[in-house]
Amino acid sequence: MEIAKKILVPTDFSETAHNALQATLLLSTKQKVEIFLVHFYHIPVPVDMMGQPMFVEDDAEEMSEMAEDKLDVLRKEISNKHPEIKVHTLAIQALMGDALPELCKDRGIDMIICGTKGADWLGEHLTGTNTTSILGGIAIPILVVPEKCSLSSIHKIVFATDFQFADITVLTALASLAKPFSAIIEVVHMSESSAKDQDTFDWMEEIGRQRVKYPTITYQNTVSIKPTYHILNEYLEKQGANLLVLTTTGKNFFQRTFSGSLTWEMACHSTTPLLIYHIQDNKLG
Repeated sequence: MEIAKKILVPTDFSETAHNALQATLLLSTKQKVEIFLVHFYHIPVPVDMMGQPMFVEDDAEEMSEMAEDKLDVLRKEISNKHPEIKVHTLAIQALMGDALPELCKDRGIDMIICGTKGADWLGEHLTGTNTTSILGGIAIPILVVPEKCSLSSIHKIVFATDFQFADITVLTALASLAKPFSAIIEVVHMSESSAKDQDTFDWMEEIGRQRVKYPTITYQNTVSIKPTYHILNEYLEKQGANLLVLTTTGKNFFQRTFSGSLTWEMACHSTTPLLIYHIQDNKLG
């Protein structure tokens, strides 16, 4: 799992989207990447009395021009401050949920960074006609930046593990991400009985130390009631972490059928930026 080289940032030109863009610039100045700044717009099509669509071409053209103008302003602002960063801008007439998979595939995108205002925002922006089936094609890391949360540096990363073999690969990627910031990585497992999981946790720690050569990785097996987003948010605040990493083994993170998972709950309710990796379901032990 390599460091992201092409990052896609959806924007609706809001303050929330601006925070996501700032997080992108933070990573981009530490790594050599390209940014794809994309605005998705959708025009509801009215129908006549016979139920026939009445598409107004002028409206679409006007919205496209307005979006392209705003994108160009952002591109120039970034280029003036960070001339080393290559920025691409796209205005796409489509629901974001429908257009993302093909766009990511065509452009070779290897990370998405988006701002979110919580569950309502995710539901609104990731619901399209065929979202459930189409978004199954997205399996790249996604960094979710909560509303009113700014990521100005990365000093402590908490990686919550559930003992998947692929977590070691994720840990390797995190070491590469953390290195330019000299950030601490804390691998934590929360369970109702730490004794029950201790052997598996020790095994994972041993494999991690053998394969991931990064000096500031710590391992913590923590007793907790069943982890919830409330407990995890409290833990992050107590530890002073400013980046949480979770993995999802679901076929498709964006599916609403996945809404009962801790990963989805944290995406909706986290007060800390959340980096999500899609992995295969293959547990240790």
